[in-house]
Amino acid sequence: MKPQEAVVKETGHIAIGTLILTAVMLVVFAIIGRFSLNVLFGGLYGSALAVANFFFLGLTVQRVAESAPKLQGEEADPDAVKLAKLKMRQSYMLRMLLGIGLLILALAVLKLNWIACVCPLIFPRITISAMDVFKRVRSVKGSGEIK
Repeated sequence: MKPQEAVVKETGHIAIGTLILTAVMLVVFAIIGRFSLNVLFGGLYGSALAVANFFFLGLTVQRVAESAPKLQGEEADPDAVKLAKLKMRQSYMLRMLLGIGLLILALAVLKLNWIACVCPLIFPRITISAMDVFKRVRSVKGSGEIK
């Protein structure tokens, strides 16, 4: 399946935000005197996991939306809604299990710093929140009123 332009665009935004926050995290490690190659590679590994997780979430949403067009409104097919929820749940479980497995690999086999690996996993959520704040600020400036 070819990803839609929106999936690619939003994944790009998440990648940029995640990498910026990872760079900030690495600077903090350097300031406190704990920076090492294990920290650097752990941060990059965790960032790659976080961005990949977001991308595959976007693909799942795209696939579910394309396969069941009548999921909203009064005419929503209850069976289609149940199937869509099931697919989303299955995708979430699969992505989480795969992510945990890859984290275990990074920590046990590659011996990467666990904090540097795990912290980037929350960076997409922070990036999404920051994007929402910036969007609200722009809409307030554009409309001239405070919401």
